[in-house]
Amino acid sequence: MKEEEKNMKRFTTLNLLVLLAISLGISGCIGYQAFPLAARTGDTISLALGGTSQHETAPGSQITLNDLNVTIQQDINGNGTIESSETFTVKKRYLFRLYPDPTSGAANNPDGMYMDPVGVWSAVLDLTYPGTTTALPLVAGLPAKLVVTSNGKLKDTVWGPSSEGVLSNIPINILPGTGSSHNFNNASPFIAAKMTQLNPLPQVAIGFSGGQNIAAADLAIDYDQTVLIPDGDIPNYGFKIIGDVTNSHVILNKRDYRDLSGNGKMRILLMMNEGTAPADSLKCFIVWNKASIDKPSGKVVTTNTFTVTNAKFYDETGAPVIGVSVVKTLLYQ
Repeated sequence: MKEEEKNMKRFTTLNLLVLLAISLGISGCIGYQAFPLAARTGDTISLALGGTSQHETAPGSQITLNDLNVTIQQDINGNGTIESSETFTVKKRYLFRLYPDPTSGAANNPDGMYMDPVGVWSAVLDLTYPGTTTALPLVAGLPAKLVVTSNGKLKDTVWGPSSEGVLSNIPINILPGTGSSHNFNNASPFIAAKMTQLNPLPQVAIGFSGGQNIAAADLAIDYDQTVLIPDGDIPNYGFKIIGDVTNSHVILNKRDYRDLSGNGKMRILLMMNEGTAPADSLKCFIVWNKASIDKPSGKVVTTNTFTVTNAKFYDETGAPVIGVSVVKTLLYQ
């Protein structure tokens, strides 16, 4: 094998790791970029699609692979115009959110140590026809551009196209030769299957509305055990209460238990570690594995699976705050 071919294989294998290091290097400014910047037709590449809070049209919205449409364009005949015969739909493989280590410099920008980690939307694609391993008829040596649409769920730019680029024009150069789809199992035969585990689990987002500032929210929640299997019945399944990784200023205390009658109960306390914040900036998530659903019952999880039986809100002196409502949103079902 030629040395340049060996280098290309190593380069492709490290795509995701290096993309993450580059994309998350600055907490508050993440743009659109292909990695690598040059690839062969048929290769697997990855795309950074912007910070998950700044670039979402509605922060925290449900974005899935089906929302993305990705094409690659190349002026093959050299007439200066991209024609329909020079536009090719790209094979989509994965879409997931990535966040840096909360103790890393990427999550603690020296210019703003109290900034929270932005994260990045990352897509993994093959330069092949969708549903196939057939390489696209791209011409080596000619620049190309990737064009991404998202059903209006990703914004084009926050800081400006000069620093971030635009979703409609993500440049990539085409190298000689034909590549192949990466199977992500170089280190272990289990890695390929676990790539799909980067996708968000089914979840109910617990948030608040009302416009007031609060320092704490105290929630009592009942859950329907005829739908979700409690964690104690099947180890390693059940559900879990997760804090908001993008807001390190909120402390989450949680308890999942059963009362004396065996009814499923939760107690959730969200508390600002200093001062107050708008109620709609505090949130947490109840997530579950699909295997946790009690399939014999024939039921599905809805927001009504979780009933808020009591909700209290406080300011930083401990005084009650009224006018705040709980908002439950079902995502990735």
